[in-house]
Amino acid sequence: MIDEELTRYITKENIWSLLFDTVRLVNQEGEMVYQCKDGSCHLTNEPCYSVWGKGERCENCVSKQAYESNRQRVKIEYADHNYFLVIARPIVLKKKKFVVEFVLNMTHQLATGHDNNPDSFVMELIHQLESVSS
Repeated sequence: MIDEELTRYITKENIWSLLFDTVRLVNQEGEMVYQCKDGSCHLTNEPCYSVWGKGERCENCVSKQAYESNRQRVKIEYADHNYFLVIARPIVLKKKKFVVEFVLNMTHQLATGHDNNPDSFVMELIHQLESVSS
């Protein structure tokens, strides 16, 4: 089963759970999501975009981009007053292609160098990154 193989993959790469808040597996459509935590993975009943409070797939979906290009993709997502670093990397499990998402809430970890107004710096950075990745 996919969840057993995925669990072995995540356990082998246990460092990821130390570095990121969330590790999850997403299929091409974004409708099947395995959430991985504490060395085990389980199928959720939610599409990938629900974690961002959205009703449809993100316009800048890095999982879709990673799946289609077969290359790692990165974005910064703003949701619920928090900034998230999302790294999407394609993998093959049981001869099927998926994308593993590594998500880090970086709201309180981001060193901006602009003590007077970090939000404007971060938003400007996000806009620049989005324009480059488009």
